Amino acid sequence: MSRRSHGHDSADPAPLALAVIGCGAVVEGLYLAPLRTLESRGIARVAALVDPDPARTAALARHFPSARTFARPAEALAQLESRNVGKPIASARDEALGVSLVFDYYAGAANKVFGEPSRPAATSCARSRWPSGSTTPSAW
Repeated sequence: MSRRSHGHDSADPAPLALAVIGCGAVVEGLYLAPLRTLESRGIARVAALVDPDPARTAALARHFPSARTFARPAEALAQLESRNVGKPIASARDEALGVSLVFDYYAGAANKVFGEPSRPAATSCARSRWPSGSTTPSAW
């Protein structure tokens, strides 16, 4: 498989560093094999595993031994940002905190309508299960 360097002068760009946020059954069932393929081809590497449950990160770390483990997304994102662009860690932590809050907001918003938990009626909504593991209501 050939790789093109998008905007880079290097003939062999460094693999894209990825953070896996949430290390449960969805990652193990759906994303483990594709992530391992991306690593074996040198396209990407799993640099961070994030989950509040240390047993989950440990289980996934067996497949990605070079990945660092984190309990909270903000610190993982800050470390990646600092490493990838050379930003001082204090600045990266400030920015990553804001980014993680946005992630948390939208993750919590997936099951709410106008800020209230949604209870879709069987006649007006259907639920779709996406590969990411999120469930979203969709109107007919």
